[in-house]
Amino acid sequence: MSIISLIIVSIVIILVFTTFEAKNPVVHLYPVDLDKVEFFTPGVTIVNFSMIISVMNPNYGVYKTENTTGFVSYQKTVVAMVPVGAQILPGHSTTNVSATAGLMSHKLMTNENFVADVGDGSFNMTTRTTFHGKVHLMKIIKIKALVNIYCDILFKMEPLDAVSSCVTHMRVI
Repeated sequence: MSIISLIIVSIVIILVFTTFEAKNPVVHLYPVDLDKVEFFTPGVTIVNFSMIISVMNPNYGVYKTENTTGFVSYQKTVVAMVPVGAQILPGHSTTNVSATAGLMSHKLMTNENFVADVGDGSFNMTTRTTFHGKVHLMKIIKIKALVNIYCDILFKMEPLDAVSSCVTHMRVI
């Protein structure tokens, strides 16, 4: 093996373990049109709940995801499913993804703590989603990866508002 080949292999190995090391994306969840969400409408079992999922990809590669489904829970009970279509998340940029949850209001209303929490002025929900996909580096390297996203959402009743905090973990498989 020549010296030049050894240098090139060394540079590629250094880049793979430093610059191209997978970093966790930064995710923020923004519920939209909260004033239009009708939690307490009699006879309605599914309420549409819209949100924007903001994903900042800090990596150099493009992450192409497959279709997935997120889950929204209230006190460990799944109260909504959120279908999310396939996405292309370019490296070093932020992508806003629109999603709509089918909130099963009857599951909330039958939880004895929900009405009490609303009466106290706020309630918490959690979300979890796993994005399966591939990281594309320099259009020649494709690596399978998955991103787990967990968010806590605090809903405040007066004034109607929501604040989220998300934790992500990217794993190369």
